[in-house]
Amino acid sequence: MSPRNARCGLSRCDVIIVIVAGLMFFTLCAPAIRDMRAASARADCALNMRQLALAAFNHESALKRFPLVSTSQGPLTKVAPAASGDAPSATAGYSCFANMLPFMEERILFDELRHKSEKLQKPPFDAGLLREDGKTHLATVKIPALVCPAMKKETVDTQFAASVDGKQASVKTEYDAWAKRFGTPALGSYVGITGTHYDPDKGLVENGVMVSRCSDKDGEGNCIGKGLKIGQIGDGTAKTLLFSESREVAYAAWIDGQAAWVVGLDGSGKIARGDDRFMTAERTLLNAGPDDEKMELSPTYSDLGLHESQAWPAQAPRRWGPSSRHPNGAINHAFCDGHVMALSAEIDPSLYARLITRDDGDPIGEVEEAPDGDLITQADVPMDLRATIDNGIALVKKKDYIAMFKLLAPPEELKRITARQSLAEMAKGFAARKQDKIMLKAFEATSDPKTKIREDDGAYIFDFGERIGPKESMRFEKIDGKWYITN
Repeated sequence: MSPRNARCGLSRCDVIIVIVAGLMFFTLCAPAIRDMRAASARADCALNMRQLALAAFNHESALKRFPLVSTSQGPLTKVAPAASGDAPSATAGYSCFANMLPFMEERILFDELRHKSEKLQKPPFDAGLLREDGKTHLATVKIPALVCPAMKKETVDTQFAASVDGKQASVKTEYDAWAKRFGTPALGSYVGITGTHYDPDKGLVENGVMVSRCSDKDGEGNCIGKGLKIGQIGDGTAKTLLFSESREVAYAAWIDGQAAWVVGLDGSGKIARGDDRFMTAERTLLNAGPDDEKMELSPTYSDLGLHESQAWPAQAPRRWGPSSRHPNGAINHAFCDGHVMALSAEIDPSLYARLITRDDGDPIGEVEEAPDGDLITQADVPMDLRATIDNGIALVKKKDYIAMFKLLAPPEELKRITARQSLAEMAKGFAARKQDKIMLKAFEATSDPKTKIREDDGAYIFDFGERIGPKESMRFEKIDGKWYITN
């Protein structure tokens, strides 16, 4: 047979090799792709919040006041029952986001909403708020800018799994019966921060910026608030929070004034100074939801029971306050000047309280953004990195600082430094400044359960906080197969 006529192609073995190689490549790339998607979602979420902060600022510029977080005529925590059993609370009012629509490039939707609701006089879930097709309710219209990309849903969850009498059960929300008639309400991932906490004696402490009508009352106790002016933010717009994101998907219709607000702290351990102003606080409600591992420390956000409707008092209240699905517990927050910062769920509670309050008079220091990278456990630290740290501990204890420099300083950095001084001079100065004691404490703290460990693009960062004095963190990076300290 002529070679020209011989059959060409891949053997079965070749095909298997290609498939296995492809699977290995996918396995290796999957974590990186996941991290890229998570970082992209967090960035897109921050962009959404920046646009919301800008819309609120433009609202204040045009109307001389920030929007009310809800148009409800009464207290946010006392929502009257609806007239019928198939509609959510009638007096919840429209959310701040509904009033900000003209400043979010949604003027057409706002005009339609204003017309159908008779200038927002009809409740947000009224049966008359249908579009011209006679089928689409305005509460079901999705607004992409109001949904964080990290959220998998674009509509609210009208029923969710919850623990009832120690068993898993499907719990209906106040939207459930309404949704069977009009469709599922559209989701909103963002909330206005109304105040620091709820006081059982005084009620909702509205010392934030996104307040309700009851933030101001007349002599007879009637709610007459119209929204805050920018001049009332005494702490400065760059240091006062406006919005947070929330992973709540049950009580989260963007149109609903009762779903548009949260508080930031549980109120425990507070020390009042003057008129409901915080000096200290014990615990935030950041990421304090039903599946949070910290929930041995009660309460969760739902324990406050602030958003529970009187129309369906037996049903579960809102489960999540300021929260997110982003890696590392980072929660995007928008400030009054328009900038957005991802705050860690581990932020100091007293600092978070000061960021919420608009005019507490307390100085606010530097606010650190939540770091990138996923938190990991001690067990996730690579064995060869742990061995490198152990070698570093042994060298410090032996006072062999030159060997420690050679072991842990990146080659290029060591070359640059030794061009100015010898290793012997470096070691002498290292001991004279008592850096050896600080370094030893830092090495030993890498095994401390209190130390937060992050993995960031192959590097491992050990965060010590203020326990090691000036050495707040230690970063290890692998270069040519060896671990070096790169900070």
